[in-house]
Amino acid sequence: MGYQERDYYREDTGEDGFQIKSWTVRLIIANCAVFLANALTMNNGQSWLTPLLDLHGNAIVEPKLWYQFLTYGFVHNPDSLWHIVGNMIGLWVFGRAIEERYGGKEFLRYYLIAILLGGIVWSVRQYFVVGSFMKGGEPAWVTCVGASGGVTALIVLYCLLYPRNTLLLFFAIPTPAWMVGILIVASDLTGAWGGQALPPGMTRAAIAFDVHLTGAALALAYWALGLNFGRFPGWRELSAGWTRIKSLLRARPAVRIHDDADDDDDLETQADRLLEKIARQGESSLTPHERRVLENYSRRIRDKQR
Repeated sequence: MGYQERDYYREDTGEDGFQIKSWTVRLIIANCAVFLANALTMNNGQSWLTPLLDLHGNAIVEPKLWYQFLTYGFVHNPDSLWHIVGNMIGLWVFGRAIEERYGGKEFLRYYLIAILLGGIVWSVRQYFVVGSFMKGGEPAWVTCVGASGGVTALIVLYCLLYPRNTLLLFFAIPTPAWMVGILIVASDLTGAWGGQALPPGMTRAAIAFDVHLTGAALALAYWALGLNFGRFPGWRELSAGWTRIKSLLRARPAVRIHDDADDDDDLETQADRLLEKIARQGESSLTPHERRVLENYSRRIRDKQR
């Protein structure tokens, strides 16, 4: 049993496990909302939303398009229901496990950084290596859509964290997680080098293997180096500054009421440190005081979700 399964760390998600407070659920809702908006606003088979949000191959040299490094991860091919269904299944299955392990905020940071890095790498390769193509006598750029870079980062990280867990390959074949991770990376490497067979009618450019591989590389670095994006230099100061800005924008009562936010931050910091200690030295290394800290942290999480 991993420490994420202990009582003092398990979040109370209710009987059905489907909580709107979960960032995994929020991301799925966002992706489905964009897909639905795209489908409802199609005109003569053309979408006005996708060209705004998808990632263009020349975005790396067009600052006005840099927002696309994130937005493309929430857009899916409107002509293929399986494109979004496959990604959302992966996000639901593996996102919940990663979110439970690292917490909602760090899960969100990790997922969005995977999307961001995948988009940047893809655009760099398209602009400097692949180049544009001619369309109607004018140069045009291939575009990229889909959450698969972020989902791949989640799957590979899960396989690294829980290599002996059993997954259903193709929803049918029981396979160790470590082997699934290897098969995913090997498939993307093969596809990137042009050796993977594709379904009829699909061109090789339709699959952004470099985005997948970037997500896999991020997962490996995150796991091997023990990274936590919430602890990067300057992040806490930036987060605290944003909290202060929000507090200034909110209407405040004349009498100062104690806010537990600072206590929550301190308790979360202590809990993160102790969970890392468990990962390194095992649960038996905890002192009675440290166990009480984790119990208080678990109780605080459950109270917030009620």
